[in-house]
Amino acid sequence: MINKAGLTIQIVIYLLLAIVSLFGLVGVITKRRKFVVMYWVMLVIHLGFSVVASIFSLNALFKSATSDVTRCVNGSPNPKDLQNCKQAMTVTKGIAVAVCIFVWLLEIYGCIVVDSYVKQLADEEDQAYKSDTESGPVQW
Repeated sequence: MINKAGLTIQIVIYLLLAIVSLFGLVGVITKRRKFVVMYWVMLVIHLGFSVVASIFSLNALFKSATSDVTRCVNGSPNPKDLQNCKQAMTVTKGIAVAVCIFVWLLEIYGCIVVDSYVKQLADEEDQAYKSDTESGPVQW
């Protein structure tokens, strides 16, 4: 039951990321800094929720490991079955941790890229403002 809750939370978190990404897409297409800044803030918040949800899921996976191994063995007297089930659980834990870390690193990289783009848009707005004010009064 706990694993289903963890997976459900993960699904909801990443569906929210897909929705939030629309702000980034609109901001990039229209070059509106406010939209891109809103996207960056939502992305950072999402990263926080993603870390918490992943920790919850990993915690549930590690806590249920012994019962999952027992279910895998299913009363078999063969010691090789127990060894295989334990190895499978160890591999599953390793893959889960690796995937979480990889996703976190991708999200952190995404936050850095969006932050850089916000700064670029701010610089472009400043340049446009300076060029408008430096041209002087309008000649009729």
